[in-house]
Amino acid sequence: MIDLAHSQVWTWDARPFPEFPALGHVWSDGGNWRLGHWLTGRAGQSSLARIVADIAMRCGLDTLDVSRLDGLVAGHVLDRAQRGRDALARLGAVFGFDLVDRADGPAALPRAGTAATSLPTGALVRGAEGPVVSLSRSAASERVRELRLAHIGDDGDYSPASAYARGLDGTVDGLADLSLKVLADEGLARRWAGEALAGLLASGEQARLVLPPSAAAIEPGDIVMLEAAPDAGIWRLASLEGLAAREAGLETTLRRGPVLSGPDPEGAGEPVVAASRAVLRLLDLPLAPGEDDPRGGLWLAAHGEPWPGELVVFAGPDGASLTERARLTRRAVMGELTADLPPGFEGRWDRAGRVFVRLYRGTLSSTERLALLAGANRLAVETEAGWEVLQFLTASLQGDGSWVLSTLLRGLGGSAAPGAGAGARAVLLNGAGAVLPVAAHERGEPLLVRAVPAGRSLDDVAAAEVSAVHAGLDERPLKPVHLRQRPVVSGREFSWTRRTRRGGDAWSAGSVPLAEAGEAYQVRLYDEGGAERHAATVASAVFLLDSALEALLFPGGIAGARFEVAQLSETYGPGAAASLAL
Repeated sequence: MIDLAHSQVWTWDARPFPEFPALGHVWSDGGNWRLGHWLTGRAGQSSLARIVADIAMRCGLDTLDVSRLDGLVAGHVLDRAQRGRDALARLGAVFGFDLVDRADGPAALPRAGTAATSLPTGALVRGAEGPVVSLSRSAASERVRELRLAHIGDDGDYSPASAYARGLDGTVDGLADLSLKVLADEGLARRWAGEALAGLLASGEQARLVLPPSAAAIEPGDIVMLEAAPDAGIWRLASLEGLAAREAGLETTLRRGPVLSGPDPEGAGEPVVAASRAVLRLLDLPLAPGEDDPRGGLWLAAHGEPWPGELVVFAGPDGASLTERARLTRRAVMGELTADLPPGFEGRWDRAGRVFVRLYRGTLSSTERLALLAGANRLAVETEAGWEVLQFLTASLQGDGSWVLSTLLRGLGGSAAPGAGAGARAVLLNGAGAVLPVAAHERGEPLLVRAVPAGRSLDDVAAAEVSAVHAGLDERPLKPVHLRQRPVVSGREFSWTRRTRRGGDAWSAGSVPLAEAGEAYQVRLYDEGGAERHAATVASAVFLLDSALEALLFPGGIAGARFEVAQLSETYGPGAAASLAL
């Protein structure tokens, strides 16, 4: 009813984009921007239909029907020679459309829709036992829980960026990767990633049936309702084979709601440089379950808002000797404690302890007991004695956005568990990190570490820099356990049970592997005042203190003294010590 030929484009709003509408505390009408008449941030964009038609035309296909495509694109780069179908397939994976051949020519059709043709069971070709309809569902191993969209960040520098979308299915742990050189701000890219993941999850149900000649009007790309499977929702005709009686392949799809096109300047009012600088965490950690060899460096994790897509990490004794050591492609889940964490104990379930943490971004989830014992839900918390590695069985989201973690295992891998105060830093050890290699001559020395987004120079304003020292805790022998003393004819005998950092979970073995070049222990005796009275090195888990030496060391009696033992390593030295009061 409106003649668009007589419509005019106009705006008198001179407020700068993206500060308006992002700064809601300055301009209260920012919420109206998404549906209003404002052209700031939109006038320079192109319709998705126009881009798809242009790519098809360059390949000689100038009859492609793109009338049903919706969406806006701020910028798209084709930086190499490639097939037109491949370029359109990547666009279709993000924007949710397919190229199909129809009676009136090729078309680009959305995978989701609203109008649907009903397919009653009685209209299908019947077999010996009734209508032939085969329903199937994708196996859990084929489904995805998370999707990552690599794109070009609309941050002024056009740096590589990634957006994530995460599903709610806790039984799968697959990651789907989409890469498209399309320009998008963080909010818009997250929306695209969410829509792409929803489309993947919706396509988990498939059906195969045979259409009779009376259904000749149904073509690939059509949206249909299947009476034989009413609970599955709507279906998209994905494939069609045959002439008279045609075999059709269907996939479940989403109903399509209203589309809001254009950028989403969420958080755009913050300074770009400050927002893009990464937060680095360098963790000197003991070996984790499954690590059979020392990692030879620090565990490196990073977080950034927005995430630049890839971080290149350099390290060296000083700024003039930095060399590339690692690359990070995934943003780590990090946060801070919101309440004190009391000291913990090692080797037993802690059902009373709680960890209160607020994440910078991301989520946590509960797990099952066996999955936890296999290494799930590991969290590193920074303490005065170094990083403690703990595990949690239950994660509860609170009303203020923080998390409460309970049913804990503390001090994993021999890490100290002295507790930590509110504000202590925490990192989820879920694989979103890398090893920063440290040479043997660099161990124990201050190391300068600098991370920059891929493609940036070392002196870029977005570079993040920290200093760290690698003590080699992945090679530190574990604390001996089960210390005992007993009187013998010649004096007093001390004994203990050694532990191992590697291969200690094989219950069929007679004794755990040594994991060292040779077996040796350092033993020490302290008097009641804490002064060292005797030190020795022994080659087995037994130390004999003869009566004459005991009388010489402790003329007033051994009561109140303390015995201490630590396993020795050729590469690390004395490991964590265990003590026994006498």
